[in-house]
Amino acid sequence: MDVLAVVSGSHASPQVKAYCMYMHFYLGLSKARLAEQFHKSAPCIGEWVAAYKRGEDLSWKQKANARRKFGVGRRKWLVDLYKARPVLLLEEAKKLFQARFSTSISVNGLLEASMTEGTFDRAKFSYHYKEFCTRSGHVYEYPGPCSVHILDGAKIHCSAELICFLRSLGIIPIFLPAYSPFFSPIEIVFGLMKKLLQHHYVQNSKRDLAMVVSEVLQLYVNRSFHKIFASCRFTVSGFDPGVEFNVPLAEFGFDKAENGE
Repeated sequence: MDVLAVVSGSHASPQVKAYCMYMHFYLGLSKARLAEQFHKSAPCIGEWVAAYKRGEDLSWKQKANARRKFGVGRRKWLVDLYKARPVLLLEEAKKLFQARFSTSISVNGLLEASMTEGTFDRAKFSYHYKEFCTRSGHVYEYPGPCSVHILDGAKIHCSAELICFLRSLGIIPIFLPAYSPFFSPIEIVFGLMKKLLQHHYVQNSKRDLAMVVSEVLQLYVNRSFHKIFASCRFTVSGFDPGVEFNVPLAEFGFDKAENGE
């Protein structure tokens, strides 16, 4: 194995970058000399130095994780925000970001939520849902994480175009029985959120309602919803609505193995 080829073609560890900064700032080695010794390009060393001067973390993984977490749409929104308001303080930008974007729901908590103005029609639902499926970094092809989506019978959920889109990504949609909100985990979560909103928000107060909603949503990020999903009859073996009504589905010709549950 060519060790030099592996080193030059790999991401440098934070320790290597720190040693490089030591050689540059304390031993006085030039960027060109460091590029030669560390088998990197001079612009690459220059980026390390610039990042160190800005006080940034020396780990490339932190930047990569941020890109996966926030997606193209959110990063573009931040760039456009600072283009419009270049002297905006970081804390103000953070609050605006949280009001605009909050981090759909899985057994591990809230994953995504989008804020919109006006009527939430089919077009807006389709746009935000597709953005979540393709750019959030949470959704994978079945049987990967977040590859089974629970939808109710609303017309905006049942369009043939949307179902074909989900199938093309390897996502398995599950449609709940009509008039069965007790099978929908997100309905329970909405109820819990409404109680918190009633507790945190005082009508006619000067607090921005969007900010209060964002704060409540953040409380449900990285929170276990396993019990909620179980109470809605979703288990690791699939969805079993017969349990709710103590109905022996097998007697009605429903075969779990045949239906892939």
